Amino acid sequence: MPEAVKPSTTHAKSKPYPQLKSRTEKQCGRMLVPPNLRRLFYVWDRNNGFNFLVDTGAAISVIPPTNRSALKPTPFQLRAANGSPIETYGNKELTLNINLRRDFKWSFTVADVRIPLLGADFLAHYNLAVHMKTRTLSDNMTTIKITGIPSSFNTTRISVATQHDPHYVEILRRYKHLTQPIKPTDAGDHQTQHHIKTTGQPAYSRPQRLPPHKLAYAKKAFEELLADNIL
Repeated sequence: MPEAVKPSTTHAKSKPYPQLKSRTEKQCGRMLVPPNLRRLFYVWDRNNGFNFLVDTGAAISVIPPTNRSALKPTPFQLRAANGSPIETYGNKELTLNINLRRDFKWSFTVADVRIPLLGADFLAHYNLAVHMKTRTLSDNMTTIKITGIPSSFNTTRISVATQHDPHYVEILRRYKHLTQPIKPTDAGDHQTQHHIKTTGQPAYSRPQRLPPHKLAYAKKAFEELLADNIL
């Protein structure tokens, strides 16, 4: 699991940019990623004192809990890049000021992570463009952009875990044959065989409606073939 999404029992507000590398990344732990492969960066939220990691690979935006011991996990779970589950504790609405000259109001998922993340949901909603090469975040509505602080993280890859109703899971477990391919039945006890001729002139006949008595006879014969597993 990436260090950024490992559980943490406490969370302290991050300090502004000058102290970012000495405080936040020590708290999160470093990933041994070569500098030329590091693409993520932080942006500073003045309103709440958070250093948000900008990650387009994260499906949703999350913040760590301030007091995890007092919170009750919800059925809604997230998944880390390695597939391990991440507990969530509901939602919290925040208004961000990240120096783009407008406020960004968002309902963040409180999750068992170490640092706050701005994910794809937030970025798409506010039409914000992430430029990995220059590590900048630009607002497509105002054309204003800010430069972030490089992070040692490569990606967090947080995704939403698929939830299944336990009642239906139990039904499928009891009746596994419902989700398995149907095996062909044994041929009936008869000598009937089908032959398709592939030589000679193509057969042709103008389609015509059968008289009622012939149609009834044909239907009866067809049903008998079905009953005998011929068709």
